[in-house]
Amino acid sequence: MGNLSIRQIEMIGAIKRHVDGKGYLSAYRELTEMVSVKSVPSISGHLDKPNAKGYTRSTSNTYCKRKCLS
Repeated sequence: MGNLSIRQIEMIGAIKRHVDGKGYLSAYRELTEMVSVKSVPSISGHLDKPNAKGYTRSTSNTYCKRKCLS
């Protein structure tokens, strides 16, 4: 994960913690609260690079679901 920003690494960690704790994927709105980002479009922008590099992947075509790879 060396080529990701601190914010991107933080978001991946938050997603993993959410899945481990609740058993389901977090919505973008939930992720904004977990990592103190103000807007849903910011979340999407921060997750584009990890998604392109294979750290996360979309699980549906809805705006809110991503899954972290183990």
